[in-house]
Amino acid sequence: MILGPFVLSVALHYAAPLAGGVGLVATLLALWVATLVPDGIEISGVGSWILAPIIVWVITALGGWIFMALVIDKWIKRRNAEKLVRSVQKA
Repeated sequence: MILGPFVLSVALHYAAPLAGGVGLVATLLALWVATLVPDGIEISGVGSWILAPIIVWVITALGGWIFMALVIDKWIKRRNAEKLVRSVQKA
């Protein structure tokens, strides 16, 4: 979360095509920082360093999309219910 804006500014400044992968790069950096913590996570091997950020990024993205779908759906239903109540009160 903290590294996202930094990665975005670097990506936009030096390589605009990388802007779409900001979340993936931020996830990689966050995992790297987590490995620096004593008794923290340990990632070893090139394959693990490639797959770990992808897995975390995909799960986070799906969670975000699902959460937003639920929140937006609830908001739309509440707004429609309020409109219905107002229309009934006017009649």
